[in-house]
Amino acid sequence: MFGQHETAQTSIASGEARTGPSFGGLARVDPFGTREAVLSGPLTNTSQIAFICGRIGESSLEEKEMATLSGTLAPAPSGAHGFDCTAVLTAASAKAMRQKGFDFCVRYLSRLAPQAGGDLSNAEAKAIIGSGLALMAVQHVSRPNWLPNAALGKQFGQGAVANAQAVGLPDGMILWLDLEGIMDGVTETDVIEYCNVWFAEVEAANYQTGVYVGASCILSGDELFFRLTTRHYWRSGSHVPDIPHRGYQMVQFISAKPDVVNGIAIDRDVTMTDALGGNVNWLA
Repeated sequence: MFGQHETAQTSIASGEARTGPSFGGLARVDPFGTREAVLSGPLTNTSQIAFICGRIGESSLEEKEMATLSGTLAPAPSGAHGFDCTAVLTAASAKAMRQKGFDFCVRYLSRLAPQAGGDLSNAEAKAIIGSGLALMAVQHVSRPNWLPNAALGKQFGQGAVANAQAVGLPDGMILWLDLEGIMDGVTETDVIEYCNVWFAEVEAANYQTGVYVGASCILSGDELFFRLTTRHYWRSGSHVPDIPHRGYQMVQFISAKPDVVNGIAIDRDVTMTDALGGNVNWLA
């Protein structure tokens, strides 16, 4: 966007987060992604404006079609044993984990686009699925003692969508919001608005949503169930509230000692059907 007075060129997503107005789906096809500024400091003349030529809508669609992963999106059966990890998996390491008896793995999406090095890529996703492991995806949470709000929910939700599409995750797949480590004193209203705006951004792009309930999530079980718009809950290995009426669809187990398998540090996860008959889904 370009305007008068102390002008800086910035992404649509950043402008929406800072000022409030929405430009609909334009942020998802903005070639500048979610960068705070294209050029640091004010622009002093029009020659500094950055341009990207081409029909953005068409190229974005073509890129999505090229990136989309093969595989089947399906409900995960109850009792499947998997893991989440921050390490990048290769074809060999994914196959070795499958041979250890794991059914699935959960890998990370960055908060902002593009995907950071070390987070899930299209090549890694293909290697995981090709090994026989099913795949799920969760977005990184901010550093401990962070402050959620609606604007941040919008920005991070758009980042999750852009990165999921770049990886090639198909429509209908659950993208998980990691809710933990929130600063003491933050209001429940701010947390709920953050989550529901994030969910709205993700669902507008035809993904499903879920929430990982971690330590210091601020919300009670009733607030998690009645006030959030998602229907999928993943219980962390920390002491967290039960979800009334529904329960959890996946539970994480954190061992007292580091859990390292084939040189990869992991937390273990088990899927289950909740009290209302709901399940997580995965790409396999």
